[in-house]
Amino acid sequence: MMFSKTIPEILNKLKELVDSVQQRNKDFEAVPDHNRFEYGIRFQNTEGKYILWFGIWYECWEKMEVPIVFGVGSDETEEARKIFMEHLPQDRRKRWEDFDFDFGWFDQVTLVDHNAAELIWNELEPLLEKMSNTS
Repeated sequence: MMFSKTIPEILNKLKELVDSVQQRNKDFEAVPDHNRFEYGIRFQNTEGKYILWFGIWYECWEKMEVPIVFGVGSDETEEARKIFMEHLPQDRRKRWEDFDFDFGWFDQVTLVDHNAAELIWNELEPLLEKMSNTS
């Protein structure tokens, strides 16, 4: 498995997808969040506080079998967490207690669609609009 040629290809496609979603963002403050644990974006409200994380979280991918997630954790505002929970139906979100993180994901059909970035942005944008004025 480690020497499979498909792993780098998949990882690069997922990173390109995260970058494409970030490029669609014109209205919300966002900070790239790239390190050895994750490759994502931290969206911020008008006060500069974190309101939503989106991207590839390697441990979540390994344990929960979802390569791209979005969600709220202890770094996000309490109000943003409440909005997230109200916005996303229970069958589309999970809680990872070890990390105090509530997350949603995108299904395989969405991730392999040739318009995946647009489909993802169409889901994130209304959520971010609700969260952006939180404090």
